[in-house]
Amino acid sequence: MSQQFFRPTRGNFLCLFLLAFSFLLMTLRWTPTVRSFRALLFYCLSPAYEVPFAVEKGGTNLASRIQELIQTHQENQNLKERIKEVSALESQWRETQAENERLRKLLELRSALPFRLTPALVAGRDAQSWTHSILIDRGTENGVRLQSPVLAVGKGNGENSFLSGVIGRVLECGPHLSKVLLITDPLSSVAVTLPRTGEQGLAQGQGGLSVTVDYLDRSAEVLVGEEVRTSGLGGVFPAGLAVGKITKIVPSTSEFKRAILQPSVSLTELREVLVLEKSP
Repeated sequence: MSQQFFRPTRGNFLCLFLLAFSFLLMTLRWTPTVRSFRALLFYCLSPAYEVPFAVEKGGTNLASRIQELIQTHQENQNLKERIKEVSALESQWRETQAENERLRKLLELRSALPFRLTPALVAGRDAQSWTHSILIDRGTENGVRLQSPVLAVGKGNGENSFLSGVIGRVLECGPHLSKVLLITDPLSSVAVTLPRTGEQGLAQGQGGLSVTVDYLDRSAEVLVGEEVRTSGLGGVFPAGLAVGKITKIVPSTSEFKRAILQPSVSLTELREVLVLEKSP
């Protein structure tokens, strides 16, 4: 049994030697030589003791790092939610600013024209004729009449510039709701003039967002980018109101010249309008 318990191997002899040597160092006097040997012995044996302490310390640091990562993730989620809230508030603020600017321009236009102007909001559109007509929240109870011209204020070419322009006329009228026929509708026609040359024509809707200026003299000089305004003929629209600009001259086989017109305001972004009536 004793032989099996203690086998005379090189490792066992080395352990016995180190133990005996350590015991010897502990019993010797505290001299510089003994201190050097004890330091050497501690240096040789210290890695065996440092391993478990390093593992324990690494586990503690890992748990701390994981907790920090979880906390950082939660903070990032909170910051993202705050950013979304700020973005929503900024969008609302910009929309409010744009609406205030449009209303201010409407009031300026209302005071500048020698007509009675009734402000109205776009209340709806017909899904089957989105670019042909709109509904406004004003009617006969508010002084709106059939065939009344309707103007709008929309964003122009510049970032802060606004243009007033004709968008159509009142086609149907109820006590508190009216239907406006837009100038893009094929049933719409507006007598217009080119202020640069005095040339007269007829702006007619072609469906969709298309408007043409027809019956221009074949020899007339028409330029791309030229302004088009109402001529006052026909008795519906007073003279001088902006209608749009010429964007293209199209070939025509008739004795008249034809041009493509871009309306002064975007008819797909209408929100506020003005119904024009002659002052009594």
